[in-house]
Amino acid sequence: MKAPITFLEFLDFKFLESEDLQKIKCIEVPMLQRDYAQGRKSQKDIATKFLNALFQVLEDKKQTLHLDLVYGYQDAEVFKLIDGQQRITTLWLLHFLLFKKAGRLEDIKEVLSHFTYHTRESSKEFCEKLLAEEEEFSLEIKPSEMIEDKEGTFGDAKDRENDPTIKAIVHMLDLLYDALDQKSPQVLENYIEKLRGISFSVINMKKFGLGDDLYIKLNARGKLLSKFEQLKAFIEQAPIDQQWLNVLDNDWSDYFFDSKKPDRFDQRFFHFLHYANAFFALEKLEKEEGTIEQFLDTERTIDHTYRFLQNEENLKVLDCTIQELLPQCQELGFLSINGPSFFEVQRKDSKDRCAQETKLEHKKVAYFFALLALAQIDKQACLEANLQEYARVCKHFVENHLLDSNDDLHGFFDLFKAIAVGVSCKEGFYAFLSQTKPLDTFFHQKVFTLEQRKARLICTDRAWEGILNKTSKHAYLVGYVGFLLDFSRVDGKDNLQKFTDYATLTMEIFNEFFTKKACPLSLLQRALLCFGDYSIDATNQFFGNRHRMGMFRHRQIVFRLFEKEPFEPQKYPKNALHKLLDNLLSVPKGDLAHKMQGIIKNYTSNREQQLVEISWTLTERAWWEQLLLQQKDLFDWINKEEGKECGRIYFLKDKDTQQVLQAHLLPTKKYSEKAFDLLGYALYCCCKQNMDMSLYQISEEYENGKQVRQFSINGFAIFADSQTATITLEHAENEQAPEKFPINLKHGTDVFKELQKAVTRIKKTIKG
Repeated sequence: MKAPITFLEFLDFKFLESEDLQKIKCIEVPMLQRDYAQGRKSQKDIATKFLNALFQVLEDKKQTLHLDLVYGYQDAEVFKLIDGQQRITTLWLLHFLLFKKAGRLEDIKEVLSHFTYHTRESSKEFCEKLLAEEEEFSLEIKPSEMIEDKEGTFGDAKDRENDPTIKAIVHMLDLLYDALDQKSPQVLENYIEKLRGISFSVINMKKFGLGDDLYIKLNARGKLLSKFEQLKAFIEQAPIDQQWLNVLDNDWSDYFFDSKKPDRFDQRFFHFLHYANAFFALEKLEKEEGTIEQFLDTERTIDHTYRFLQNEENLKVLDCTIQELLPQCQELGFLSINGPSFFEVQRKDSKDRCAQETKLEHKKVAYFFALLALAQIDKQACLEANLQEYARVCKHFVENHLLDSNDDLHGFFDLFKAIAVGVSCKEGFYAFLSQTKPLDTFFHQKVFTLEQRKARLICTDRAWEGILNKTSKHAYLVGYVGFLLDFSRVDGKDNLQKFTDYATLTMEIFNEFFTKKACPLSLLQRALLCFGDYSIDATNQFFGNRHRMGMFRHRQIVFRLFEKEPFEPQKYPKNALHKLLDNLLSVPKGDLAHKMQGIIKNYTSNREQQLVEISWTLTERAWWEQLLLQQKDLFDWINKEEGKECGRIYFLKDKDTQQVLQAHLLPTKKYSEKAFDLLGYALYCCCKQNMDMSLYQISEEYENGKQVRQFSINGFAIFADSQTATITLEHAENEQAPEKFPINLKHGTDVFKELQKAVTRIKKTIKG
């Protein structure tokens, strides 16, 4: 290791050996590192202490300050920091602002450009623009105000709002601005001179061949301990048996440490201990001070709120968790725990401009609580089959809940504590669950009732277990089969064969249309619509989409479509999906897509007699339903984005009769100017399908005019108005009055045939 160097020497690569000087071109805080936290408003005390230490040297109150070790490794032309990035970033900002105020930024501008904060692309761009646009960087007001005033100069406003590194940098610039404010030019020059007294040592890990495990050892020697190191030190302060300290240092550390990913060790171990402490705290929450929000907060100070980790009985539970249950989970696939990496934070994709959160997602915490509740049960009494059944039921509870709030985690804590004791039930876990009373809080009542219902069926007849386990493993259903059980009742009793048929077919539908996306969603939507308006009121009528299928938030809204109560009165008051399944099962041959196409063809060709339980013929349906059924392009348009907002139609209804006057296809959740008029777009698609393109020049795209022109053909503006049930043609160069003709949208009419007649009328008018 070379002698200590100053910050500017560091940026000038003076820590490198001579043969490496020409290779390295920049120093970078890479993507895998956490955001710049030292400048966060919540960390103001830490930032103030660090700045005070720096200014002790600048103000000549102290001769030197050594900032300990900074280390990283060479990766091609980049030196990537592993530790010390917080200090380095603050020093970069100090040099930037100090030299700027002294009018000497040009002296070090090139050297400063050798460093970038690259936890995410927006952070990188912001640092680059601070230098590139430094002439625009006014010193008249605080940096935060100045940057906001100069909108766009230093990057997108959304980046400043969403990127925690940028927010922390701006806040640190404000703190430095206050510290340097009102300082004379001579004082600023003295400060620049005194910067030489601030130094640190750099370790190039690759160059010195020190090995990956050095990261852990060196961290413990520094003054700025990680959150895990602080928590570990807090535990070690307790009067507990030395064996627990040995276990923590050896067995537990071995589980979380990976020589290929040493930087993940602290995070994994901290999250394990932090959320275990929250679990133990919840047992005492009613009797002692504190809230669930406080105990779940990963940013809070390490203090007495972590006292539950100083309890030897709790440490025994954690030892059982690490030594026995976690390896078992990984081997058998229990509770979605896939090894030590389970305790790493969720890394979001780059499109979100979000590299990493500081806490585990609620779903992971819920699974961990299920494991800890199990760890508290006497292992001698646990039965292997019961463990599998417990894990399966816990999975259903977790995967089929929104998990929006910390209170939900409290609910899961109570739930898992209540059912975990069932793993020691000699009659079996399902027998225990079938007799368990619901929680007084009514938490997760719907799924709890469903799990009890399934448990009772299995206890009554083990033949149910096979198909129920298949639905449990299914990526979309994940055991959410209450509506299928309801469909399967015959004479008031659950019928295994019917449920097997319905469940198998439903899983095939989800596989083909959602998981594999092998079939267009519009095919399912049209087939389902044959049996009635199945949509639900979810910020405009929702007809389905397949956005982010792993999240219950998005699966739930599709389940609501399938569960929707049948519209009354009707000839066959039965759920639309129930009817579709019966019709699909009645066709002996053909794949799923072929069967659905046959259903649509029979229905739209007025051959309803070939289908089962049809309550309305095609012409008895509303005009907009008929068009959705017969013109697949309409559903294709609302599905094309495949985002969480798609799959919706806005209806303008008569206040008195509730009849639909206008229908608009929506690209997003709410109505906007981008919405397509359903009748106008249906007419446009019909024209394109029924006109010879060599004779008729039709707009390449639907123009979406709201009053006069939705699209054009050979210079004629075409506009279809469902409110007045008219179609208007107007030639741009003809001063004659526009031609209007009616289109029959009334019940009893085949509206699609009326649309085809309108196309014929348009052709005739254009030919003259």
